[in-house]
Amino acid sequence: MRLRYGFLVVRNIFLREIEYRATYYLMFVSIGISFAADYLILKYSHSTNRQTYLASHEIMSFVVLGLFLRMSSVLWGDSITFEKEIRDGDFRRYLLQPIKFRQLFVFTAIGEKCITWPILIGGYVMLALFVGSERLVIPEWPFYIFFILALAITWSFYYLFVVFTFWLHETNFMMIAFNLAIGVFAGSIVPLDWLSPGLRNFLSYTPLPLLGDVPIRAALGKLPSTDILRYMLIGTGWLLALLLANSILYTRGVRKYESFGG
Repeated sequence: MRLRYGFLVVRNIFLREIEYRATYYLMFVSIGISFAADYLILKYSHSTNRQTYLASHEIMSFVVLGLFLRMSSVLWGDSITFEKEIRDGDFRRYLLQPIKFRQLFVFTAIGEKCITWPILIGGYVMLALFVGSERLVIPEWPFYIFFILALAITWSFYYLFVVFTFWLHETNFMMIAFNLAIGVFAGSIVPLDWLSPGLRNFLSYTPLPLLGDVPIRAALGKLPSTDILRYMLIGTGWLLALLLANSILYTRGVRKYESFGG
C-alpha cells in the first residue's frame, strides 16, 4: 500500500514537472551555463599549471560528473513548499497521508528528479559520442555507490532544514548556506586541491567531500582502493547520524505543532 502510494506521488510530481515548459528551459540554461563556466575555469587554470589531481583529458569528465552530482542533489523547490506549509499551519494534511512524511519527502524528490536524470544522462551519452571516450570516461563502479550515498546525505540535510521549520520561522537561509557550501567546498565545481591544506583538513571532518570530491575521484579511478571502504563507512556514519537527528526532530516538531492546535 505504501509503495503503491509512493509510486503515485512520483508519477504526479513527474507529470507536474512535465506540464510546465519553463522547467525545461530553466534546466537547459542552467546546465549550459554551469558546464561552460566550469569547463573554462578549469581549462584556464590547468593551462597555468595550477596544482590539481586532474589530467588535461579528464577536465571535461570532472565538469560533467560534478554537474550531474549537483543537479541530482538540489531539492530547493519542494523543500521550500514543505517549509511554507509547516510555517502556515497547513501541515496536518501530511499527518493523514498513508505514508510517513519522510517517505513522502523522498518520493517527491524522486519524482522531481525523474525529469532531471534522463536529461543529464542523455546529455552525457551524446557528449561522450561527440568528444570520445578519452575525454569523457565511463565512471568506475565505486562512483555509483558513492553517488547514492551522496544523494541520501544531501536529501537528509534538506529534510533536516524542513523539520527545523517547526522551531524557526524561516529556514531558507540554511538551504542557501548549504547550497553555497556544496558549490564551493564539496569539490564538484573546482578540485579541493585548490584550497589551502588547513581548509582541506577542516573539510575532511565534514560530509562535504562525500558530496562531490570523493564520488568524482572514484569515477575517475583516482581514489585509492584502501580509501574506498573507509569513505563508505564515513558516509554511512554521517547518513545514520542525520537519519537519527531527523527522526528525533520530526517527532518533537509534530508534538509541538499539535500542542498549539495545528
